[in-house]
Amino acid sequence: MQSCPPSWRPSPSPLVALGVGKSPRRVPDVVVGPSDWEDTTLDPSEIALAVEIVSPGESASRDYITKPHEYAANGIPVTWVIDIQQDRVSLAAFVLTDTGEYQVPELEYGVFTGEVAGITVKIDLDALTGPKR
Repeated sequence: MQSCPPSWRPSPSPLVALGVGKSPRRVPDVVVGPSDWEDTTLDPSEIALAVEIVSPGESASRDYITKPHEYAANGIPVTWVIDIQQDRVSLAAFVLTDTGEYQVPELEYGVFTGEVAGITVKIDLDALTGPKR
């Protein structure tokens, strides 16, 4: 297993100030940002990856539609939406294009390979949760 390069670090549930969108701020489940970040709020320009974990209820539409739209409008280059509610864990990787919008992703299952800040990342999605009961 590899970790983030020294210049980046994952941070659980930081406050992200948004200049564009329905909400002036969001709290992603995890972000990958600069390792020297010490403020209480991250600027979207400092974020390499925002991760949302889908919760039961109305979270799905917010996590798959509203938040990626806002994150794209604020220039966050990559957003992952991970859904652990289904029989198989899935990941939707939203990647910012030159148009300033995210590509519409297909759901990924099993082993996901993607790129974040020029680094190839590989995740075994089935290993993220224990057996379903």
